[in-house]
Amino acid sequence: MNSKISIFISVLLSLTVLLTGCSHKPKPINQKPVSLPSWFLDPPLSSGRYMYAAAIGEDKKDAINNALSSIISTLSIKIKSSYSSKIKEHNYYTDTKIINSVEAKTSPVNINNYILLKAVQIGYERIVVLVSVDKTKFVNGLISHLNYQKKNVDMRYDTLSKEGALKRYDTLAGLMKSVKQMQRTLGIVNELSRYATVKFDRLLYLTDIIRVKQRYISQKSSLNFFVTAGKKAYGYKEVLKNYISQKGFNVLDFKTNNSISIKISLSCTLYNNAYMDIAVVRVLIKVYENSLHVGGRNYTFKERYFGSTTKAYQAALQDFTKTLQTKTISKALDIAI
Repeated sequence: MNSKISIFISVLLSLTVLLTGCSHKPKPINQKPVSLPSWFLDPPLSSGRYMYAAAIGEDKKDAINNALSSIISTLSIKIKSSYSSKIKEHNYYTDTKIINSVEAKTSPVNINNYILLKAVQIGYERIVVLVSVDKTKFVNGLISHLNYQKKNVDMRYDTLSKEGALKRYDTLAGLMKSVKQMQRTLGIVNELSRYATVKFDRLLYLTDIIRVKQRYISQKSSLNFFVTAGKKAYGYKEVLKNYISQKGFNVLDFKTNNSISIKISLSCTLYNNAYMDIAVVRVLIKVYENSLHVGGRNYTFKERYFGSTTKAYQAALQDFTKTLQTKTISKALDIAI
């Protein structure tokens, strides 16, 4: 019996030693720091026809993207242009001289004509690259893209006269996004225009940008809203008027021929159960332009009912106010704007 106990203890001690040995971690090997290439620490200067940039990334694609972004960001891309609106082709004449500042921040401008000069792996997930960009090929490609952008803007602009006030504003809001993209591209082209071998007329693109901006501001300022509601919906009317005004639009206390009319109506339905009484308040909003129904939305709020529909409407009004603040005006009224 004693011999069996001795054997058991020996086996147990052996397992303990074995497990202890397995859990022991070897001392980390001191790795020598990887030295960065000299061309990364001191890349070639961008001069003449070529631009250079060195960058680091998790892989080659990431490093190249970082290098190309660096090239774009180092360009001075702020243009101050003087534009006279006294140009016959514009169909309007004023003596006002418009000073327009077009700024283009670092943006997702694609550089396709680059050359990968060097690429070195410096760690498990690190790689450094050196790229060069031919300024002539780059700027020629951007001018081609500018022409494409301008053509699309002109086509959409020509449809404005056929659209109603709301649709026209919606189109102009989209055009504003397009001309902002044009500004970014134009800023870079302007910086490198002396290297271009294709025709480039900066005023041609600035004219489009300013024309859209002016029309957008004019359209927004001419867009008037008129809100009506019954007596019990008076509070909802005031909340909606304030909301529209906060969004930068005009709200009138009287109706005009070109007003966007909004009608608000309320209803309250009571539901009883063993636990509590519920009042379901519905806020129905309808939007009209020249008597044509162009939008609207139905809001539903469930409130505790304490024997008064007036209190239920008041509680729902608070929820209605909070809900509006979370939405754009196009979503709040379900209209194209």
